[in-house]
Amino acid sequence: MVFKREEIITKLERFELFFKWAMEKYAREPFLDKGTYAWFCEETNSAVSEITEKLINEFARLVDVKDTVAIQKIVALHHLGLADDRFNVHEIDLSRITRQHEFERETAILVIQMWADSKINPNSWDFKPSSLKQAAFCLQALDQAQSHTQISTRFKSDNDVFMGLRDWIAEIAGIDSGSIDPGTGHGDANVVSYKPLSSIFNKAYIRRGQMRAASILGDLRRATFYVKTQDELDHIARNLEKAFPDNYKKKIDKWKGNCIDQLHEIAKLESVTLKSGSSVTIYRFKANSSQKEKSVKSVYNLNFFIGKPNFYSTGMQNHYITACEIQIGLTSEINGLREDHEPYERQRILESLPLLAAYKEGHCHTGANPDFDYESIKRALFKRQFPHIDRRKTYNFSYKPPDGVIMGTETHRQLPRGLKIINDCCFDSWSSCGSIVCWEKNDLDPRVVHSVEELFVDIADQGWGNKGLLFGLAMQVGPDLVMLSVRGFHDAERELYTNQGGIFLVRNSYNFSAFSDKTIIPRGVSKIMIIACGRVCNYGHEMYYRGHQIRITVIKEKYTDV
Repeated sequence: MVFKREEIITKLERFELFFKWAMEKYAREPFLDKGTYAWFCEETNSAVSEITEKLINEFARLVDVKDTVAIQKIVALHHLGLADDRFNVHEIDLSRITRQHEFERETAILVIQMWADSKINPNSWDFKPSSLKQAAFCLQALDQAQSHTQISTRFKSDNDVFMGLRDWIAEIAGIDSGSIDPGTGHGDANVVSYKPLSSIFNKAYIRRGQMRAASILGDLRRATFYVKTQDELDHIARNLEKAFPDNYKKKIDKWKGNCIDQLHEIAKLESVTLKSGSSVTIYRFKANSSQKEKSVKSVYNLNFFIGKPNFYSTGMQNHYITACEIQIGLTSEINGLREDHEPYERQRILESLPLLAAYKEGHCHTGANPDFDYESIKRALFKRQFPHIDRRKTYNFSYKPPDGVIMGTETHRQLPRGLKIINDCCFDSWSSCGSIVCWEKNDLDPRVVHSVEELFVDIADQGWGNKGLLFGLAMQVGPDLVMLSVRGFHDAERELYTNQGGIFLVRNSYNFSAFSDKTIIPRGVSKIMIIACGRVCNYGHEMYYRGHQIRITVIKEKYTDV
């Protein structure tokens, strides 16, 4: 792809100062109940910047490297997909590699999504996308020492599931549930813990996806169950190993296809219904990696989904599915792992980033080869951050309902019962109470990756009184839905509608709710739709959808010419 000069300048401005660029473009845009978009953009920018700085510094402390800029450059090079034997580490002069802000920003936003969406109260009456609440929520959790019960509004239900699994494991193993100790010191209380933001960042930062399968964060919610004797542990292990052999064979955590097929396959896995009524799908049971060289295994990991998996993505490469984990083992062995965890984590990171290990040993800046092809690397890094658009494959769709308008009372257009939104807890909560499918397209080419460049929707509420309308663009991933862009309809949107006859969700590639210039539809997706939900009718509330305009392009996948 050849960039025009003005395109290069614009993209470099986004690359270096993304939020400043967004503010200059859209700060004065009327938005929700804060007057303008500036308030949300500044809040998110401040929170993302502070979270990124804290997490990068924690990452640097863990790997024992003081120069955080060097770490950022090394991680960026790692994510180019360059094989480490393609160049000699002694030839790399990191001072000649540009700093890669976009990697950190996108990784931080992904981590914020994964951590916060499962904890925010979805039943609030402010009718805003989850994404507008997540950064501030995470920052508050980082700044304050909070217990797990304070962090999540859903702690009790999570806790009940984990304890229900404890009872189910004891039942299939034929032992008393009291033999499996949740290790709280408080009976059955407060079993669940939540993976720290820093730990999620470490994993997402060095293990980005490949626009195909999603990585699985297998321990977003987690607990440890202690067993006193090896005999009891062996009995538990034998019964769990034969509980779901077909699930384990699928190896969905090592999936080689695209993320849509991966989610379809997860939906086919056998599940178990606990006595509480909660559904759990166990997809992996194996000995902990610390037991690899041991003939008698003393610690095991059990990974599972509660209900349906959640799916999150940012930018060009990051796809993550979140799950839960129970570590089951002998008390003495697990306590030993806790003591050795930080050196173990450091070693795992350095093994994943051999260039960082070389840097720690004094390479990557001494004896650098002046003839090394840095320009090719710089071009590859640049292309990696921005969609490589095939301009010959740009599609513009305009739509108006056959009857001129769709109203909130049209029940035949509601989402099928049981269809779940798996990346926005607020939209999912309100859509389960009633939602309207305004438009759908089910013939996108699933063989390619698409990008939404613009979306303008002619939608409005009754124009007065209380607010209660959420609307957005969704894609079907596997058997469920992922929201690509969401907006609430508040006083600011009423003002906008009066002035321009509709609302932008994506404008000039900028996605207002995702704080991103990338709205990616991954390979495997063939169906997208516009959905409205919330208080769409009755008690003085109305919803009127009169059509939309959307522009979609195809992404080329060759990012590097190195």
